[in-house]
Amino acid sequence: MADVAKDQGKSIDAKAIEEKLGIPVIPFSATDIKSYDVFYEALSKAISQKREEC
Repeated sequence: MADVAKDQGKSIDAKAIEEKLGIPVIPFSATDIKSYDVFYEALSKAISQKREEC
């Protein structure tokens, strides 16, 4: 719901959330198909890193 937050004049600090949670955080709108590329790239990177750790 990053799009809703933006419409309300709010911002989401994804980097701060990443640091706190220790996992990738990708803010995007589910209705914006163009923004899925960033999500898929992060997902692929996370899967690759997990395989290297195993």
